[in-house]
Amino acid sequence: MSARFFALLSSSDPQLVFPAQREKPEFWDAYPRAADAFAARVQEDIYYKFRLRWPSMRQPKETYQGIPRSDVGRNLVFWLADQVGFLKRHDNTVMRAIEEFIHDRQDALTTWRRGNHNAETAFQEAGRLPTPPLGFHWVYQRRKWVPGYTYRLEVESPDADPPPPSE
Repeated sequence: MSARFFALLSSSDPQLVFPAQREKPEFWDAYPRAADAFAARVQEDIYYKFRLRWPSMRQPKETYQGIPRSDVGRNLVFWLADQVGFLKRHDNTVMRAIEEFIHDRQDALTTWRRGNHNAETAFQEAGRLPTPPLGFHWVYQRRKWVPGYTYRLEVESPDADPPPPSE
């Protein structure tokens, strides 16, 4: 055990007590462990903030077989509408460009979905609030025009309903 832990045990000040829940100890390391000193810090406001950042979809190439992306996209629409008629009017270069375009879009979508899953997992972990000590709870701070979440730690009032049990 660390010297810090023994120093906390020998302190005459009452120490913070956390309920038996999942905790983010690295978050609480920055705050005092003595209950009175911690309560003073709560009066100054303790915030937990996190932002949702979704991965952006990778842009396809600017040209395919020397044909601009916009033209290839338009050709794809005409090809999907009438494949036989389209093949009669266009050469193999246009068809190869369309195939490259389709494969690039599929690759980009696969990459985006994988990144989306990773981002969602990270967001869920960030969204798990640090377990507050007994006698305190998190209050959501609504912020206009800010794409993120902010919670402020407050002292529980004795009249408040108990929080729902967490999983």
